[in-house]
Amino acid sequence: MRTLLRFALAPIWLASCFNAFATSLPDTGNLHQNPAWLTLLHYQPDRFGDGYTGQADDDAFYLSDNGKTSPKAELEATVAAITQPGGGNEHARCRFPARDRWLRAQLDLPGQPASCPAFEEWTDELNTETVTLVFAASYLNSPSSMFGHTFLRLDPPREDEETNLILANTISYAADAAAHDSEILFAYKAFLVATRALPPSSPTTKKFASIPTLSTGTCGSTHSTSPRRKWT
Repeated sequence: MRTLLRFALAPIWLASCFNAFATSLPDTGNLHQNPAWLTLLHYQPDRFGDGYTGQADDDAFYLSDNGKTSPKAELEATVAAITQPGGGNEHARCRFPARDRWLRAQLDLPGQPASCPAFEEWTDELNTETVTLVFAASYLNSPSSMFGHTFLRLDPPREDEETNLILANTISYAADAAAHDSEILFAYKAFLVATRALPPSSPTTKKFASIPTLSTGTCGSTHSTSPRRKWT
């Protein structure tokens, strides 16, 4: 009799434990409407209506089935995922470190450590302390050069004035065009077909080599002193 009673109470006990875990997540309120969250997830307001649509097309970018069109659903799914125990490269905290850092700054979330080998290896390889916005060929008669070659330079720690920043890695947003495309075909794809763009990372020397107008223009930069732990 006692054994049967234990089996009968087991589902109730499991349900109460699940409910306690579900209700332990903090109330996010209107945090999904925060401009920082909308920017972090690349949401853009819909042309018609008051909704949002994410610019990312990869389903793996969203943790919620409705994440592409629902900032609230994606935020709730992210909070639930990053509070799960464990670690590893496939854990949500490792896949989306910027989301994790921002949400923990906004909400009272448990601070258990997470091991992210791939992310830690990547940040160590980049060895970035500050980020500099570099723009080239500031010449109004050539807007394609003035705006098309802007990129971010990932500056390593400068132990002395002789540190060569020309070897720093860069991040840019360039159209993924075929080498044989003509100027007319490239313009057609870029403006009408929405050519897929890639954010490569390469040394500054290679980036400068890809800017033919640099020698006839000027090069300027806007420097950010944000430490590495804040920009990733």
